[in-house]
Amino acid sequence: MKDEYLNKLKEELEKNDIPDRDNIYQKYEKRYNFGLEASMKDEEIEEKLGTVESIIEKEKEKAKQEIVENKENKIYDLTPLRNLNIKVAGDSVNVLVDSSINEVKFNFEDVKEKDYEITNDDKDISLTYKDRMFAFNKKENDGLITVLIPQNMIFNEVNIKNTSGDFSLCEIKANKVNIKNVSGDLYLPSLNSSSLEVNNTSGDIQIDKALCTDIELNNVSGDINVNYLKGQLKISNISGDIQVENFLGNSKVTNVSGDVNINGDDSNTITETVTNTINNVGRKVKEFFTK
Repeated sequence: MKDEYLNKLKEELEKNDIPDRDNIYQKYEKRYNFGLEASMKDEEIEEKLGTVESIIEKEKEKAKQEIVENKENKIYDLTPLRNLNIKVAGDSVNVLVDSSINEVKFNFEDVKEKDYEITNDDKDISLTYKDRMFAFNKKENDGLITVLIPQNMIFNEVNIKNTSGDFSLCEIKANKVNIKNVSGDLYLPSLNSSSLEVNNTSGDIQIDKALCTDIELNNVSGDINVNYLKGQLKISNISGDIQVENFLGNSKVTNVSGDVNINGDDSNTITETVTNTINNVGRKVKEFFTK
């Protein structure tokens, strides 16, 4: 029965000193009530929620994982931290961590290296397309640029600009990550940063895991999918579905056309304000061409 189940849950949460136990209790109480409102029997609800013992074990593991992640998410204020700047025109880019190297390396596949300028000094590591950033007509073929990063390297800022092409950023540690893309899919399998801002005109955004204090995703056309995200989240999208799983934090989501589904913390707000969304995303896209 409901009272027996929830009383036992509350008792075990306190007995095992589970962090944030009040919110956990309220979450399961709310889910139990949802089940009753849907005319489900107590047995069916409790089967879906799981036994109290299984909930306690799951919360213990989650607490352990958060301790590890908090340690990983700590950005050390080392001086000087360099910036990583990547500006490409039409080529796809993969940024990967390589434990076997001590310095950043660039590999080119079906790309003319002479079209790019590489700088590496105490302040910046940069890969820049030599011609105008938006000279599409001068690009004969699109290739792949792989940027290899030493495993223990932490950046102050990571700034990415691309006109057309897919982009992948994996396991980067930085104080700030800023990505601006006109056309192409963005994939972030793992990111550890104090702040993340993505401005994309056309293409899907896929984030598997992001540990950030502040996250802002602005997209004109395309789906946004997030599998694990921890931080303060703001999403503005005009056309496309938004799916966020395993979210911890507060969020504000504006979407004009498409489904919105966020699973995680209860302190989320979802609005469908067309004018505000278009103005916000439009401003971000305009900044892409002017900066």
